[in-house]
Amino acid sequence: MEESDIICRFLDAELCLHPNVLEQISSMEDPSEIVERLISSTEGNGRIITPEDVRALKTEVVIKKGRLRIAEEYDSEIELRDVSKNAPRRGCIEGFLEHFNSRYEKGLKVFRERKHLIDSHTVEQALAAGGKSDVKIIGLVESVRESKKGNTIIFIEDPSGVIPVVVLKSDRELAEFARTIVNDDILAVEGVTGSREGGIVIAKTLSFPDVPYQRTTESRSEPLAIALVSDIHIGSFEFMEKEFLRFLKWLNCEVGSSRQRELAERVKYMVVAGDLVDGVGIYPGQIDDLNIKDIFSQYKRLSELFDMIPDYIEIIIGPGNHDATRQAEPQTPIFEDYAPGLYENPMIHMVGNPCYARLHGTSVLAYHGRSMDDIISKVPGNSYSEPDKAMLNLLKKRQLVPIFGEKVPVSPGTEDCLFIDEVPDILHCGHVHTTGVQSYRGVTIVNSGAFQSQTDFQKRLNMQPDPGKVPIYEISTRKTTIMKFT
Repeated sequence: MEESDIICRFLDAELCLHPNVLEQISSMEDPSEIVERLISSTEGNGRIITPEDVRALKTEVVIKKGRLRIAEEYDSEIELRDVSKNAPRRGCIEGFLEHFNSRYEKGLKVFRERKHLIDSHTVEQALAAGGKSDVKIIGLVESVRESKKGNTIIFIEDPSGVIPVVVLKSDRELAEFARTIVNDDILAVEGVTGSREGGIVIAKTLSFPDVPYQRTTESRSEPLAIALVSDIHIGSFEFMEKEFLRFLKWLNCEVGSSRQRELAERVKYMVVAGDLVDGVGIYPGQIDDLNIKDIFSQYKRLSELFDMIPDYIEIIIGPGNHDATRQAEPQTPIFEDYAPGLYENPMIHMVGNPCYARLHGTSVLAYHGRSMDDIISKVPGNSYSEPDKAMLNLLKKRQLVPIFGEKVPVSPGTEDCLFIDEVPDILHCGHVHTTGVQSYRGVTIVNSGAFQSQTDFQKRLNMQPDPGKVPIYEISTRKTTIMKFT
């Protein structure tokens, strides 16, 4: 149904349209049905049809009951580790000290699992070593600078002191690696102390904690799958409701080819990595970008949509920076007062950000991904169009928020809960609104894109989102299929 036909039909019914309604109806899956329902449900001629009238129709997906689907035949197996509950937050100097000491200790433990680093030195020992001595140091990056001669100088610290590490520009491979290092990284350095008194290290090798080449993974034969979703942004004018409803219909096996419907039958779990709603007051002038201007109503509409998901699918929901919870990471779960409908749904598990979930033996680390803004701006070679590359950088560093004091606020505590102490089978992020998948040493890296089309803010930054896609991970084969609903 064309926009001109919509206008004429309402004029024939002696009804007027709010300026935003025409675009809203046109974007829906069956505009003609919506128009007729609005006309039949509106009392009195001369009324103005508002966006609230359209939302009140509550477009629904019919959940059909029939034969058992594949995923219904299996009981759920879920273990959750919500790291936001791991340690009390301490917003004081002692809290920050404990946070970074915890990061150091966790990194040290990972590095010392490598045989050649068991006998590593403290900074104090390296400083005391004479010239031309071989040393191995594990520490945090205090700062990174470039010398007048073009060499990179990395200042490494541990509880015993600080030492400068020089990466010679003539060592091109090592110099290229050094460009990926940012403040507060945990790093292992192997090198030789400078001539004469020492007090400086010339680097021979540098390494991050990284993922082991060989690690034990659990193999499962159940033909089940996990849907990986993020950045729905309900409440925004740019929320792609038609495409999201198509995704819900696919989950209900109503649409798609026979092969696609068979895949839908296998979906037992759905993991949502934040930004479920667009929120209110997230950025200046946001109110003009909202078609649902009340955050309670945003979560109410979200609950209505999630009620359309088959009742055998377990849903794990973590927050993002647009959701109703604290902004500092690790984030607590979305506050129940704002989203009671989500808490009332027995199939929904509300968790913090980040969270580890073991689903039928498959370990998923779900993190919204806000720190990718810092990685993309600070580390050469990363971009919003390839989010999986930025995620790989986080995985190698074993740190979800490597840099302290940049765009991501961090709530310090007795433990650094943002260190990746458990290597997952799946690292799942969102935030950047582009889809990316790759595999690295047995870890499937997935950014699930969004269900929000390009916003004015993204246009100003020349950001091109890649919305309307959902990666589906099959547990038995470890294969990821990207379903497109645009």
